[in-house]
Amino acid sequence: MLPITNKNIAFIHIPRTAGSYVNSYLASILHKKSYKILNSWQLLNRDWNKEELLSFLKPDIHLKYVHNHLENWKSETFYEYKKNNWFIFSFVRHPGDQLCSIYYYWKIYKEEFNLTLDEFIKESVLNPIINAIIPAFWRDLNFIAEFNHKNFKEFLKKYFNQDYVPEKIRLPSRSKGYSYYCKHKIISLETQKILKNSEQHKIFLEIKKRKIECE
Repeated sequence: MLPITNKNIAFIHIPRTAGSYVNSYLASILHKKSYKILNSWQLLNRDWNKEELLSFLKPDIHLKYVHNHLENWKSETFYEYKKNNWFIFSFVRHPGDQLCSIYYYWKIYKEEFNLTLDEFIKESVLNPIINAIIPAFWRDLNFIAEFNHKNFKEFLKKYFNQDYVPEKIRLPSRSKGYSYYCKHKIISLETQKILKNSEQHKIFLEIKKRKIECE
């Protein structure tokens, strides 16, 4: 695969998967390549909405880079981007670690958040619409992989011909990790079993075994 030189690029940011780090790192690279960086958080302090995302599909003299969180990428919008030949990518994380990270993030920023960690993970897994942690259209992404420094290094080299120099992680998690909470029985065996047998966990394992890459 030759590095990407002539495609618009969209990043589907799945929460608590080092997405802020990925976005900042890649935006810096693409800015130097004269991409138009469409960063809603600098302008509006929120995600782009559906109408705004679709407006970026209009022809432009500049190549574009768009970032948006998963919850604001509807399937219809995603497939419009696919039809327009955008390179669309994402990174995932073990669902247990991700949900632990979401929980401790929400404990800080959400008022009246009274669920225990065990209750939160169980409810999230049993009702995935509450915390959809992998997009339903994941198989149609141009690239998707578990986030770690090795995978991010390979991603940057393969698609952008960039050597990766790790930086300080942005918005670090306050979570001690899923394994820690399981070991200390903060997450029950029942909840561990529910997560292990969940569709999201099965998808994560499939993604971990193989990267979905553009043809």
